[in-house]
Amino acid sequence: MNILVSTMCILVLGVCLGVASPCHAFVPESAEVAASVSKTMKALSSFQAILSFPAYPEITCKLWVKGKLWRQEYIETVQGQPMLVRAVLGKGTSLVRVLPQQDNTPVPGLIIWRVPLAKWMAAGVDGSVMSYQFLLDQPCLVVGARDGETRTNQFWMENDRHVPVRVIYQTEAGTSDLIWDEWANIGHFWLPHRMWRSGMGQEPLEIHIRWNGVNIPLQDELFAVSSMNRHLQGKQMFASSSRFFSLMDGPLPGAAQRLR
Repeated sequence: MNILVSTMCILVLGVCLGVASPCHAFVPESAEVAASVSKTMKALSSFQAILSFPAYPEITCKLWVKGKLWRQEYIETVQGQPMLVRAVLGKGTSLVRVLPQQDNTPVPGLIIWRVPLAKWMAAGVDGSVMSYQFLLDQPCLVVGARDGETRTNQFWMENDRHVPVRVIYQTEAGTSDLIWDEWANIGHFWLPHRMWRSGMGQEPLEIHIRWNGVNIPLQDELFAVSSMNRHLQGKQMFASSSRFFSLMDGPLPGAAQRLR
Protein backbone atom coordinates (compact mmCIF):
# COMPACT_ATOMS: atom_id res chain seq x y z
CA MET A 1 0.00 0.00 0.00
CA ASN A 2 2.78 2.40 0.92
CA ILE A 3 4.47 1.69 -2.42
CA LEU A 4 1.19 2.42 -4.28
CA VAL A 5 0.63 5.70 -2.41
CA SER A 6 4.22 6.81 -3.04
CA THR A 7 3.92 6.00 -6.73
CA MET A 8 0.67 7.99 -7.04
CA CYS A 9 2.24 10.99 -5.26
CA ILE A 10 5.18 10.95 -7.65
CA LEU A 11 2.84 10.81 -10.67
CA VAL A 12 0.68 13.70 -9.37
CA LEU A 13 3.78 15.77 -8.62
CA GLY A 14 5.11 15.09 -12.11
CA VAL A 15 1.87 16.24 -13.73
CA CYS A 16 1.79 19.42 -11.62
CA LEU A 17 5.34 20.28 -12.52
CA GLY A 18 4.66 19.62 -16.18
CA VAL A 19 1.67 21.98 -16.19
CA ALA A 20 3.54 24.70 -14.30
CA SER A 21 6.66 24.58 -16.42
CA PRO A 22 6.93 27.41 -18.99
CA CYS A 23 8.25 24.99 -21.59
CA HIS A 24 4.84 23.27 -21.55
CA ALA A 25 2.84 26.52 -21.96
CA PHE A 26 0.74 26.55 -25.12
CA VAL A 27 2.20 28.80 -27.82
CA PRO A 28 0.17 29.17 -31.03
CA GLU A 29 1.63 29.12 -34.53
CA SER A 30 2.66 32.52 -35.91
CA ALA A 31 0.22 32.13 -38.82
CA GLU A 32 -2.60 31.61 -36.33
CA VAL A 33 -1.61 34.74 -34.42
CA ALA A 34 -1.36 36.76 -37.64
CA ALA A 35 -4.84 35.64 -38.74
CA SER A 36 -6.35 36.52 -35.36
CA VAL A 37 -4.84 40.03 -35.28
CA SER A 38 -5.79 40.63 -38.91
CA LYS A 39 -9.42 39.70 -38.22
CA THR A 40 -9.56 42.14 -35.30
CA MET A 41 -7.93 45.03 -37.14
CA LYS A 42 -9.72 44.66 -40.50
CA ALA A 43 -13.06 45.46 -38.86
CA LEU A 44 -11.79 49.03 -38.35
CA SER A 45 -12.04 50.30 -41.92
CA SER A 46 -11.90 54.08 -41.39
CA PHE A 47 -11.49 56.64 -38.64
CA GLN A 48 -10.66 60.21 -37.75
CA ALA A 49 -8.46 61.11 -34.79
CA ILE A 50 -6.75 64.14 -33.30
CA LEU A 51 -3.33 63.67 -31.71
CA SER A 52 -1.87 65.94 -29.06
CA PHE A 53 1.52 66.01 -27.38
CA PRO A 54 1.78 66.95 -23.68
CA ALA A 55 5.43 68.00 -24.04
CA TYR A 56 4.50 70.24 -26.99
CA PRO A 57 1.03 71.66 -26.20
CA GLU A 58 1.20 74.08 -29.14
CA ILE A 59 1.16 71.18 -31.66
CA THR A 60 -1.79 69.04 -32.75
CA CYS A 61 -2.13 66.55 -35.58
CA LYS A 62 -5.33 65.68 -37.42
CA LEU A 63 -5.41 62.18 -38.92
CA TRP A 64 -7.90 60.64 -41.35
CA VAL A 65 -7.70 56.96 -42.39
CA LYS A 66 -9.70 55.03 -44.99
CA GLY A 67 -8.49 51.53 -45.75
CA LYS A 68 -4.80 51.87 -46.67
CA LEU A 69 -5.14 55.60 -47.43
CA TRP A 70 -4.37 58.27 -44.85
CA ARG A 71 -3.92 61.99 -44.47
CA GLN A 72 -2.47 64.00 -41.62
CA GLU A 73 -2.11 67.70 -40.98
CA TYR A 74 0.16 69.23 -38.34
CA ILE A 75 -1.09 72.46 -36.81
CA GLU A 76 0.72 74.83 -34.47
CA THR A 77 -1.15 77.32 -32.35
CA VAL A 78 0.58 80.71 -32.50
CA GLN A 79 -0.83 83.54 -30.39
CA GLY A 80 -4.14 81.75 -30.26
CA GLN A 81 -4.32 81.18 -34.02
CA PRO A 82 -4.10 77.69 -35.61
CA MET A 83 -1.41 77.65 -38.32
CA LEU A 84 -0.99 74.78 -40.78
CA VAL A 85 2.63 73.58 -40.69
CA ARG A 86 2.58 70.39 -42.78
CA ALA A 87 0.19 68.18 -44.74
CA VAL A 88 0.94 64.56 -45.65
CA LEU A 89 -0.77 61.92 -47.80
CA GLY A 90 0.15 58.26 -47.54
CA LYS A 91 -0.82 54.77 -48.57
CA GLY A 92 0.04 52.01 -46.14
CA THR A 93 3.55 52.74 -44.88
CA SER A 94 4.53 54.75 -47.96
CA LEU A 95 4.50 58.52 -48.24
CA VAL A 96 2.61 59.80 -51.30
CA ARG A 97 2.76 63.60 -50.94
CA VAL A 98 4.27 65.95 -48.38
CA LEU A 99 3.75 69.72 -48.30
CA PRO A 100 6.05 71.53 -47.87
CA GLN A 101 8.17 68.98 -49.76
CA GLN A 102 10.60 66.94 -47.65
CA ASP A 103 11.77 63.34 -47.40
CA ASN A 104 11.94 62.65 -43.69
CA THR A 105 8.36 62.69 -42.41
CA PRO A 106 7.39 59.84 -40.08
CA VAL A 107 4.55 57.45 -40.80
CA PRO A 108 1.80 57.99 -38.17
CA GLY A 109 1.96 55.64 -35.20
CA LEU A 110 -1.68 54.64 -35.72
CA ILE A 111 -0.77 53.51 -39.24
CA ILE A 112 2.09 51.39 -37.89
CA TRP A 113 -0.42 50.02 -35.34
CA ARG A 114 -2.47 48.70 -38.30
CA VAL A 115 0.44 46.99 -40.09
CA PRO A 116 -0.35 43.24 -40.32
CA LEU A 117 1.85 40.81 -38.42
CA ALA A 118 2.57 39.00 -41.70
CA LYS A 119 4.18 42.17 -43.02
CA TRP A 120 6.25 42.56 -39.86
CA MET A 121 7.49 38.99 -40.25
CA ALA A 122 8.43 39.71 -43.86
CA ALA A 123 10.39 42.71 -42.56
CA GLY A 124 12.39 40.72 -40.01
CA VAL A 125 10.21 39.62 -37.08
CA ASP A 126 11.09 35.95 -36.46
CA GLY A 127 7.78 34.08 -36.31
CA SER A 128 9.49 30.95 -34.93
CA VAL A 129 10.40 32.75 -31.68
CA MET A 130 7.61 33.53 -29.21
CA SER A 131 7.22 34.26 -25.53
CA TYR A 132 4.65 35.38 -22.98
CA GLN A 133 5.45 38.70 -21.29
CA PHE A 134 3.73 41.54 -19.47
CA LEU A 135 3.35 45.13 -20.72
CA LEU A 136 1.93 47.62 -18.22
CA ASP A 137 0.46 44.68 -16.26
CA GLN A 138 -1.22 43.27 -19.38
CA PRO A 139 -0.33 39.71 -20.46
CA CYS A 140 0.97 39.65 -24.03
CA LEU A 141 2.12 37.17 -26.61
CA VAL A 142 5.40 38.42 -28.08
CA VAL A 143 6.39 37.31 -31.57
CA GLY A 144 10.08 37.64 -32.42
CA ALA A 145 11.66 37.81 -28.95
CA ARG A 146 12.27 35.87 -25.80
CA ASP A 147 11.78 37.41 -22.39
CA GLY A 148 14.26 40.25 -21.82
CA GLU A 149 15.34 40.66 -25.45
CA THR A 150 15.14 44.25 -26.72
CA ARG A 151 17.41 44.26 -29.76
CA THR A 152 15.30 42.07 -32.02
CA ASN A 153 12.36 43.03 -34.23
CA GLN A 154 9.26 42.05 -32.27
CA PHE A 155 5.47 42.31 -32.26
CA TRP A 156 3.41 42.33 -29.05
CA MET A 157 -0.24 41.21 -29.02
CA GLU A 158 -2.54 41.65 -26.03
CA ASN A 159 -3.76 38.19 -25.08
CA ASP A 160 -7.47 38.78 -24.49
CA ARG A 161 -8.41 41.22 -27.26
CA HIS A 162 -5.84 40.23 -29.89
CA VAL A 163 -4.78 43.79 -30.69
CA PRO A 164 -1.20 45.05 -31.21
CA VAL A 165 0.13 46.86 -28.13
CA ARG A 166 3.83 47.24 -28.99
CA VAL A 167 6.33 46.91 -31.82
CA ILE A 168 10.12 47.17 -31.64
CA TYR A 169 12.09 47.36 -34.86
CA GLN A 170 15.68 48.03 -35.83
CA THR A 171 16.69 50.76 -38.29
CA GLU A 172 20.02 52.05 -39.53
CA ALA A 173 19.70 54.79 -36.92
CA GLY A 174 19.04 52.34 -34.06
CA THR A 175 16.07 50.84 -32.22
CA SER A 176 12.55 52.29 -32.53
CA ASP A 177 9.85 51.40 -30.03
CA LEU A 178 6.10 52.13 -30.17
CA ILE A 179 3.63 51.35 -27.38
CA TRP A 180 -0.15 51.80 -27.43
CA ASP A 181 -2.05 51.92 -24.13
CA GLU A 182 -5.01 53.44 -22.20
CA TRP A 183 -7.54 51.30 -24.02
CA ALA A 184 -11.27 51.95 -24.13
CA ASN A 185 -14.23 50.63 -26.10
CA ILE A 186 -15.57 53.03 -28.74
CA GLY A 187 -18.11 51.98 -31.34
CA HIS A 188 -17.57 48.29 -30.46
CA PHE A 189 -13.82 48.67 -31.05
CA TRP A 190 -11.13 48.42 -28.40
CA LEU A 191 -8.96 51.48 -29.14
CA PRO A 192 -5.81 53.01 -27.60
CA HIS A 193 -5.98 56.55 -26.26
CA ARG A 194 -2.29 57.03 -25.63
CA MET A 195 0.85 56.15 -27.56
CA TRP A 196 4.56 56.26 -26.73
CA ARG A 197 7.16 56.65 -29.46
CA SER A 198 10.93 56.48 -28.97
CA GLY A 199 14.10 55.92 -30.95
CA MET A 200 17.87 56.26 -30.86
CA GLY A 201 17.88 56.35 -27.06
CA GLN A 202 15.74 59.48 -26.90
CA GLU A 203 13.11 60.04 -24.23
CA PRO A 204 9.76 58.52 -25.27
CA LEU A 205 7.36 60.98 -26.89
CA GLU A 206 3.94 60.79 -25.24
CA ILE A 207 1.01 61.15 -27.65
CA HIS A 208 -2.65 61.44 -26.65
CA ILE A 209 -5.32 60.18 -29.05
CA ARG A 210 -8.85 61.58 -29.33
CA TRP A 211 -11.09 59.52 -31.59
CA ASN A 212 -13.58 61.65 -33.54
CA GLY A 213 -15.22 58.78 -35.37
CA VAL A 214 -14.73 55.13 -36.31
CA ASN A 215 -15.98 53.43 -39.49
CA ILE A 216 -17.25 56.76 -40.75
CA PRO A 217 -17.75 57.79 -44.42
CA LEU A 218 -14.73 59.71 -45.74
CA GLN A 219 -14.61 61.14 -49.25
CA ASP A 220 -11.93 59.81 -51.60
CA GLU A 221 -11.05 63.40 -52.50
CA LEU A 222 -9.63 63.88 -49.03
CA PHE A 223 -6.81 61.47 -49.93
CA ALA A 224 -6.26 62.59 -53.53
CA VAL A 225 -2.96 64.21 -54.53
CA SER A 226 -4.75 66.39 -57.08
CA SER A 227 -7.07 67.73 -54.40
CA MET A 228 -4.21 68.48 -52.00
CA ASN A 229 -2.24 70.21 -54.74
CA ARG A 230 -5.26 72.27 -55.72
CA HIS A 231 -5.94 73.47 -52.18
CA LEU A 232 -2.48 73.67 -50.64
CA GLN A 233 0.28 73.80 -53.27
CA GLY A 234 1.75 77.28 -53.34
CA LYS A 235 -0.01 78.18 -50.10
CA GLN A 236 2.26 79.76 -47.51
CA MET A 237 2.52 77.41 -44.54
CA PHE A 238 3.78 78.38 -41.12
CA ALA A 239 7.54 77.82 -40.71
CA SER A 240 7.64 76.25 -37.27
CA SER A 241 10.70 76.44 -35.06
CA SER A 242 9.30 73.92 -32.55
CA ARG A 243 11.71 71.20 -31.43
CA PHE A 244 8.82 68.80 -31.96
CA PHE A 245 9.51 68.53 -35.69
CA SER A 246 13.23 67.92 -35.33
CA LEU A 247 12.36 65.06 -32.96
CA MET A 248 9.67 63.57 -35.20
CA ASP A 249 11.76 63.89 -38.35
CA GLY A 250 14.79 62.25 -36.74
CA PRO A 251 14.87 58.54 -35.81
CA LEU A 252 11.19 57.69 -36.21
CA PRO A 253 10.50 57.36 -39.97
CA GLY A 254 12.53 54.16 -40.32
CA ALA A 255 9.46 51.90 -40.27
CA ALA A 256 8.33 53.32 -43.58
CA GLN A 257 11.53 52.15 -45.22
CA ARG A 258 11.47 48.70 -43.60
CA LEU A 259 7.85 47.86 -44.37
CA ARG A 260 7.44 48.97 -47.97
